[in-house]
Amino acid sequence: MHTGRNSDPEVKVTPTPTPKGVATANPISLTYSLTVQKMRNGKPFEKPFQSTGREIFENGWSFRLDISTQKPGYLYLLNEGLDNKGATLYTVLYPTNEDARLGAQQAVQIPKAPQFYYLLGAAGTEKIWAVWADKPVPEMEALKDW
Repeated sequence: MHTGRNSDPEVKVTPTPTPKGVATANPISLTYSLTVQKMRNGKPFEKPFQSTGREIFENGWSFRLDISTQKPGYLYLLNEGLDNKGATLYTVLYPTNEDARLGAQQAVQIPKAPQFYYLLGAAGTEKIWAVWADKPVPEMEALKDW
């Protein structure tokens, strides 16, 4: 897995252009970092480290995201990867049991320490989709139970 991050310790992400016919909002910035834990035989190996975006991660390694924003709103994260048979698999990373709402200047750790998500399945590039909105998105809210 390659995170797609550059070597800066903090990266500002701006939304992709809005399709025609869709209401536009003020641009926002999300600041995030990726903490990675190497694993060997199912046990932590070495200390967790901050990804630079240049690493290739091995199956079984684990990761955690730290995300913050300046504006209040609703955050939804989906992971797009491959299962053990190479089929596309979507996983809800955030929110799971939490409220999607983040306050201004609020930081969130996904999942909360000391937990991590694990990289499992077929080799390939993982994509993490972030959806940010001023109000709850009903379609994304419905995914919380999956």
